[in-house]
Amino acid sequence: MTDEPLPIASEDMEVIDLDTLEFDVVARNVCALLNARGGRIDLPKGRIDGLEAELKARITPTALFAFDESDSDKRASIEVPPGADGPYVLGGAVWIRQDQTSIPADAATLRTLILSRAESFERWERRISLGLTFEDLDFRELTHFVQDVEASRRFTFIDGNNFDEVLNRLALKQGSDYTQACDVLFTARPAIRHPQVRVQYLRYSSDKLSDHYADSEYLEGPSVQTFENLFRMLRASTAVESRFEENTARRVDRPAYAHAALREGLVNAFVHRDYSSFSGGLKVSVYPSRIEIWNSGSLPDGLNPIDLRREHPSLPINPDIMHVFYLRGLVEKAGRGTEKIIAACKDIDAPSPIWSQSQGVKLTLFSALAEPSDEALEALNDRQAAAIAALPLGEEISSTVYATRFAPEIGQRQARRDLIELERMGWVRRVGEARLSVYRRVR
Repeated sequence: MTDEPLPIASEDMEVIDLDTLEFDVVARNVCALLNARGGRIDLPKGRIDGLEAELKARITPTALFAFDESDSDKRASIEVPPGADGPYVLGGAVWIRQDQTSIPADAATLRTLILSRAESFERWERRISLGLTFEDLDFRELTHFVQDVEASRRFTFIDGNNFDEVLNRLALKQGSDYTQACDVLFTARPAIRHPQVRVQYLRYSSDKLSDHYADSEYLEGPSVQTFENLFRMLRASTAVESRFEENTARRVDRPAYAHAALREGLVNAFVHRDYSSFSGGLKVSVYPSRIEIWNSGSLPDGLNPIDLRREHPSLPINPDIMHVFYLRGLVEKAGRGTEKIIAACKDIDAPSPIWSQSQGVKLTLFSALAEPSDEALEALNDRQAAAIAALPLGEEISSTVYATRFAPEIGQRQARRDLIELERMGWVRRVGEARLSVYRRVR
């Protein structure tokens, strides 16, 4: 959802392929992308221990960017969203991108960057939280945060025991005042000053809309702690199907929901929600066959729910809040969290998730164990319905056989479209690549 750093295959995104790990070269390119539209830096193979922490220490003001070391060829990359608080400075210079090169900004460009920042709207998270004092901070939460960050080596503090210094480094303190992001992240009772930060958990006994709940609870506290409590509640309230394999004594457990999808969906809701909306919030509704995660945010201009199903630019709404989630290890890479949700659902043969936008953003995750609803069956065309009725669970079919058996009146292209739609709805799963692929019924 994780204001998880930026686009990978977007046409508008710049990708810089470096052939050196020299700190100054890497740093000025990160700084330049922050002052531009963001992008990705591909690094050569080699040791990058401590590089991220050093970059965060040397580039000012504090910026959100993330390292990705998941590439199969062992090359790391740096995902850099557009900076929200520029101009960003490195070694006394403001670096910019010009003609695919990182160069120091001249006086005219620097003036433009400064004027742009002065005219920008102050984010809700950066405003002073009126009435918040040092005594309101949750020192235990701050201690856990510093310990997690120091263990990850993603960031460094001059004195981790000096909480004001820690908050200053994170841009959560301005002079003697604390920001609203600080209130959300590191106070025991932020809802006293910001009632909209409460999170609602609802559990229903039926899939039909109703005012009757099997369980209802409001959660509040430091946002990471609230996230962890809510994630724990979801895991406890979702089913796991256990069975023994034929001819063996081994038990196989199949969860109703992928924990990775639940985790990612919750993180996105926490970091991308609109905290300024007093009538908004974050709500999780658990039904027998689905889980809905709603937040009062909105998709950035130019993005729609369809875009979330593929790699897309990361445009953090709350970069300060997102940065803390990232430093706690809850956000890995922005722009790809939604793809991870889709992949996690696919791994357990659950129907594909759905994102929608109406008075907020809602993610719907479907149970891998639920029987197909009447609505799901009614969504099938006659060809698809005939195939589902004929194919036992686990049986595979190719697009050619599908066209021959169930759709002789249409062409191969439409047959493939039918199967792709069945895969999107969670009825089948594609196995294999290209022309050798087949579709296995999983629901």
